[in-house]
Amino acid sequence: MAQIRLVGPRVSAMRAGELSSDDTNDGCHGNLDGVQPHDKAIISHVRVVVVCWGHFYQRTPSAFDNAVALCKDIVTGPYFNGLAQYGVGRGSIAGAGTIDDITPPKTLSEDEARDKLLGFLDTLPDRPAVNDTSLLYILFLPPETKPTISTGGDDFCGYHNWAKFNSESQDSDLFYAIIRTDGADRSSGEAFIKSVSYCVSHEIAEAVSSRDGRGYFLGACEISDLCEQTGTHNYPSPSSLTAGGWDVEQYWSEWDHNCVNGEDPISVRRFLQAVQSPGDLRALHTPVLNIEYIASRFR
Repeated sequence: MAQIRLVGPRVSAMRAGELSSDDTNDGCHGNLDGVQPHDKAIISHVRVVVVCWGHFYQRTPSAFDNAVALCKDIVTGPYFNGLAQYGVGRGSIAGAGTIDDITPPKTLSEDEARDKLLGFLDTLPDRPAVNDTSLLYILFLPPETKPTISTGGDDFCGYHNWAKFNSESQDSDLFYAIIRTDGADRSSGEAFIKSVSYCVSHEIAEAVSSRDGRGYFLGACEISDLCEQTGTHNYPSPSSLTAGGWDVEQYWSEWDHNCVNGEDPISVRRFLQAVQSPGDLRALHTPVLNIEYIASRFR
């Protein structure tokens, strides 16, 4: 069977919940056809490396602190509950760092973004191992830099993509998300990260459920693309760094056949239906029924 793979980068729309008919991913919005598993190319336990590029993060260290807190709250907290149906369990923060740059570029193409990240790897706390499928780099761009994509559109908040770092790897081993910040609120570090938190949640959810375009999608739509039009909701910060929580996006649930808040409790009934054991917990032969066990059944 021929391998089905989306072509990167996988771009997310700007202004979640305020989308028009000509916005990025318009064909996905309101589409109830759901997603297919393809090769189930997921990141089962993501290890995130947060990278803040630009002098702004040196002048405003609270922006860096909030960027790390946001990513940690997303991957280690209940926002990942609903991703268990795709085989995704809780993640962790592998490291974080800033790249000082007083003269960042005014624009940044897809290839330039990839090459910049490759150049940063020597200064970061972790690099992909051969055949690595767990590291995910979240690159917060300088606010002076506007990212561009090959289609020419500019109505996007970010994208996730993949590449090969080690020549010995059989396939892609470098997975990353680019977060646009040229329109972010610079009144404080917390406000800066909060104004892009919806985009970060979108990219992380898609990267872990389809790390290299061979995971969960249908057509050109991944699990967050299907739910951009539903707006954002408040996700309380488990780390308590920000009292008001984060604005995050919903993502698609095949079990619910709808967009859901990721942190909603998992329905045991729907899980049992999915493993074809309706109403019979004893048939699972497990002493513990938790998020990790549920996720493990779908890998």
